[in-house]
Amino acid sequence: MKDKNKITYSVDFKVECPLCKEMIPVGYAGPIGLVQHQGKKKCRATCEQNQKNKKKANIRTLFDVEHAIRNWRCENHTRTRKRAKLD
Repeated sequence: MKDKNKITYSVDFKVECPLCKEMIPVGYAGPIGLVQHQGKKKCRATCEQNQKNKKKANIRTLFDVEHAIRNWRCENHTRTRKRAKLD
């Protein structure tokens, strides 16, 4: 099982921030450098922006729904045609 709290460093002492998903240079500070980064304004602003983008991505428009229905109909149509060929 993968440990979520385990920090993996790149060769140039950079770590991916679990909050903002950016590669940040921590140098020799290690986990303390990551904690310092997470308290900074840039990290918090990036996190807020990512949350706004996720909310925008979850909004469905009428076009999205119609497209999903068409794909579903096409999938079911090809399934029934395959079944008819087997029978």
